[in-house]
Amino acid sequence: MTANENKQSAETDSSQSQRILVLGDSANDFGHETELDAAAYQTLSVLHRHNLDAVYLNDNPYSFTMDNPCGATVVMGDPTDLGTVRQVIESEHITTIIPVVGGRDAMRTIEELIAHDYLDDRHITVLGVPLTTVRLINNPALMNQTLRELNEPVIQSQVASSTSAAFDLAREIGFPVIVKSVAPRGEGDRVLAESADQLDDALTEAFARSRTNQVIVDQSIVGLKEVSFEVLRDARGTELLLGALEDMDPVGIHAADSIEITPIQTLTDREYQKLRQAAFRVARRLRVVGLMHIQFALDPVHDNYFVMKVDPYYDRVSSLLARASGYPIALVAANVMLGVSLAEVKLPSGFAKRTALIEPVLDHVVVRLPVFSFDEVQRRGITVDRQLTTVQKSVGATLGIGRSVEEAVLKALRAAHYHNRDFAFNALAKLSDNDLIQQLIHPHDNRIMLLLEAIRRGYQSDELAELTQMDEFYFHKLRNVYELEVSVAEHPGDVDWLHRAKYYGFSDGLIAQLWQTNADAVMNQAHSAGIIPTFKTLEPTAGEFSEAVPSFYSTYELENESTPQSGDVALVVTTGAFRLGDGAAGEYVMTTVVSELHQQGIKTVVISNNPNALSLIPQLGDKQYLEPQEISDVLAIIELEHPKWIFVPGNRLKLIGALRLRHENVIVINKDKAPKSAQDGDQYLTRVVFHTSKIGVADPQEIAQTAVAHDRQTLKASEQGVPGIAAEPGAMRQSGYYQTLFSALSGHSRMVTTALPFTTLALLNKGTGINWVRLLVRALLDKTTTADRQHLEQGAFKTTTTDDVAMIDVASRLDLRWHPSLPLQGVQFKLGAKLQVPFPRQFVIKG
Repeated sequence: MTANENKQSAETDSSQSQRILVLGDSANDFGHETELDAAAYQTLSVLHRHNLDAVYLNDNPYSFTMDNPCGATVVMGDPTDLGTVRQVIESEHITTIIPVVGGRDAMRTIEELIAHDYLDDRHITVLGVPLTTVRLINNPALMNQTLRELNEPVIQSQVASSTSAAFDLAREIGFPVIVKSVAPRGEGDRVLAESADQLDDALTEAFARSRTNQVIVDQSIVGLKEVSFEVLRDARGTELLLGALEDMDPVGIHAADSIEITPIQTLTDREYQKLRQAAFRVARRLRVVGLMHIQFALDPVHDNYFVMKVDPYYDRVSSLLARASGYPIALVAANVMLGVSLAEVKLPSGFAKRTALIEPVLDHVVVRLPVFSFDEVQRRGITVDRQLTTVQKSVGATLGIGRSVEEAVLKALRAAHYHNRDFAFNALAKLSDNDLIQQLIHPHDNRIMLLLEAIRRGYQSDELAELTQMDEFYFHKLRNVYELEVSVAEHPGDVDWLHRAKYYGFSDGLIAQLWQTNADAVMNQAHSAGIIPTFKTLEPTAGEFSEAVPSFYSTYELENESTPQSGDVALVVTTGAFRLGDGAAGEYVMTTVVSELHQQGIKTVVISNNPNALSLIPQLGDKQYLEPQEISDVLAIIELEHPKWIFVPGNRLKLIGALRLRHENVIVINKDKAPKSAQDGDQYLTRVVFHTSKIGVADPQEIAQTAVAHDRQTLKASEQGVPGIAAEPGAMRQSGYYQTLFSALSGHSRMVTTALPFTTLALLNKGTGINWVRLLVRALLDKTTTADRQHLEQGAFKTTTTDDVAMIDVASRLDLRWHPSLPLQGVQFKLGAKLQVPFPRQFVIKG
């Protein structure tokens, strides 16, 4: 162990004098869903278990952790703003900082503090990553130099401070080149430039995003195989490989837009071990104590690889591998950062004692499929550039988990693209051969369907591998899907072929199309024939040790490893994969619903397909199913668990209708939903009816509307002392929501209606210090307490955190990513928001 690591461990042991600042994730954006907030919650829970004094700084209105900080002090403020962070450090007497659950932005904040000698002057320790490594993360040129000293192959790369210098480097390296910003503002994208004109455009954007007015020009390695490894290292130098995943797509498509698969399918053992050892060497050299995600470009032809990226902090790969394996990565990493050795980490009681010190093993296949929202824009008559490049265009992702690659791919497709016509099995039948070849070379978001169409037309696996630069292995797998599709279509109503189709992941809807019938008929036939899914545990030892972890996936085998909960059970269908609009807000609200149900002593079962979901934090509920949220998938879980209540977000209209037709007790948690009469530029809100203590969904009526052009909502106290929401400063204050909920919780026998969008609920929670979602759930369950009513009656509306809390939507820069034919304006095209207060303030949620 190095001297610095000894120092870090010793400082951790002196916990009585520590006051730890955990930097939050700030606004959601491309490449940043809710995985960081989930990691922050689990990290704070570990700090609390170790009796450490913690402060959590964030300004994300959709942060669940801000409402539930596990004993930490919460400060509402911008964790990416240097002045705010310094103010919090001084006012809260901070001695230690944890940045690794705040993502790359938190690392940039630490780098700025280092540049001003602020941390050294105040003797502040940073956990997880040495300060020298923080400098490397934000300076690719220094990182490459360090890796070269370690004899790790890196891409030829140089820094330029002017456009002319960048052009000189491009001529020296040779086109194509990759351009990226040094210390970029926000998520830093790599842009492929294949010509001088493309380079000029890429440099303009890269210089504009750079904090240092510098760019990096890289050698292009487009077409190589992209592989990611996740390493965990403790202060004693013990190292584990937590998992590895490969991209079906080659280098040249942004990793977040790629189809990713774990465990590794196409590497030889020699290649795998070579990259594994390289990952460990880099972790040792950077002296990481905690997590490290390292990305490689593998050249199997020349038996070579390049190190593409090193992220020694929690990210989407950490979240994906935690879901895939059941290994509690965030909990273990938090303990390791505090100096606890891997051999001494104590896990929740459901895990075998030795689990923390093993490398997870999977007996199933997990596919992560990116989700794009192009169809939402195209329905408005706006065209976008759907070609996939080094710039991220996806807004979310889903998981498919099965016993084979075929099953996992088809489940991921079903989860990601329900009701999307571009992903129907015959959607590309009319595409010309020339257009098909062009899209094989320059892939779009629906490339899986395109590959299946090419196989239908007789293209051979080696031809497709040459055109797409994908591994030939995947075309053999997709050919299996196609051949099964043909056989099933030739045997309508055949039970044996039905069972085989279900085993390989075919949905009821797809089988119905092949048999020219309807999905209900297929589902009923399968049920009558005893073809029903069984559920398998997602745990990290592949059955080697006895584990009682709460996560499951479905398949069609004999043994069922999930037993139903006893007593009253609530099933919560979450918002699933993120799309544009209120994805983060919806996940935040539904996660709070899960948490409140669990706290009420109700056995809570969650179904989600989002690898980055807050609602999949293990401590919040009793069981989790990582499954598509289509009707047949939900019904299979209902048949096993027999829930008394089913909570569903208001955007799942077909699911809600199907469940009500089956007389299930559905409780809709509303969101904003525009009726058919809505005009572009207007946002109409669905309503919730309050009657005495009963709350349910009313028929949509046009009773409130706000212009969506405004990107700011402000919470202010009205003249009567009741807070209201203004769409923009100076607009009319509306206090109806508060009065309505007050009436409902006070037991007034009158019916009133009010708007209830997810985003506004988040602002209300943060701005008033009252968790209205929890109160809402208690009212829905007839569990409103005397304390709730007294809390409201005794001046709850005076508990606002500050006199003026604003929520400001953050621009997603879709113009640069999607190149739309018309401007994309309005909240429905945003991914995140920030809270704005006059100065950082302590924040307390009540109720």
